[in-house]
Amino acid sequence: MVLPLPVISWALKSPVRFWNMLRLNGNFRRATKKKETCMRTEHLQVPLFLIISPTASCNLSCFGCYNKSYPRNEEISPAVFDRLIRESKELGTFFYVIAGGEPLLRKDLFDVFSKHKDVVFMLFTNGTLINEGHARMLSKLHNVATMFSVEGFLQETDKRRGEGVYEKVLRAMQVLGGQNLFYGFSTTVTNENINVVAGDEFYREMIKFGCRLGIYVEYIPSREGADRVLSDQERAGLRNKILQWRTEKKAFLFHLPRDEHELAGRCLSAGNGFLHVTSRGYIEPCPFVHFAAENINEKSFKDILRSPFLAALRERESMFSEGETGCGLFDNISEVKDIAGKHNAVNTLQCVSCSDGKIESAGA
Repeated sequence: MVLPLPVISWALKSPVRFWNMLRLNGNFRRATKKKETCMRTEHLQVPLFLIISPTASCNLSCFGCYNKSYPRNEEISPAVFDRLIRESKELGTFFYVIAGGEPLLRKDLFDVFSKHKDVVFMLFTNGTLINEGHARMLSKLHNVATMFSVEGFLQETDKRRGEGVYEKVLRAMQVLGGQNLFYGFSTTVTNENINVVAGDEFYREMIKFGCRLGIYVEYIPSREGADRVLSDQERAGLRNKILQWRTEKKAFLFHLPRDEHELAGRCLSAGNGFLHVTSRGYIEPCPFVHFAAENINEKSFKDILRSPFLAALRERESMFSEGETGCGLFDNISEVKDIAGKHNAVNTLQCVSCSDGKIESAGA
């Protein structure tokens, strides 16, 4: 793994951090070999990334958030949470994106980070709950990158997330910055905020507040906000701006899903590069495609990777090309629904239990 300059410059400020960065880099190489071995000997498609929503609980109610459709009182049990990480990393998974809900509502979250120091966690948070105590715990860990969700400046962020949220995020950044921790920003790009988040002023603001990592995610509609999807022209403009900022090397930038198509030639969902585990344990091909035939509460991770449903999705290569929204599977949801029906997959937003085998459109 080639470490980006913003990560190296941060690590070089502390011998301990630098040593841990080298250690994690070695772990990444070993994880890659495990993946290759699993593919060669057991024909398993092991995802490098695992997106886990350990809880659906959240203290905010943001417009267009897919998580609002899940039962808010559900969460993965501590034992299953630990087993999921242990079993997946043994097969070669190395990066764990911790989403939600709001992950910081889980009291055992930092225990999980501490127990699995041999892999990297990306903690996505709305930033409203971060305090000095969190900063002290994070300072003892060297495998967690905290990602703050923002929609632009105060007006854009508070419009979607609630009054006062943007100021709380900036204070949270200052708290982590006081400990010289590694953190960044994540923004969902819509046709309403693109002129702001694709502007130099916003990017400079995030750098000024200490962000060394930035993730731009093109908006995929859930049950509301279909009119906010980017146009082809807006998507191209965003891409050009991100490529320009990358030359400055002030922050390590991701552009999703565009980077997937440019680096891998296809969407990386359905196990090609990542899977999503919901707060109820369902294994979705993508956080925006709400069908599942497997549940981590019922099977080992290795058995889940043998899922005929996921394999059938991967066989339809045409569904993984860049679509109108940028998300191939989402744009081909009728085909996904057809495959789901043939493999007894359930709509994870609709059904209460797996027993009825109910299949409905993800947009219904």
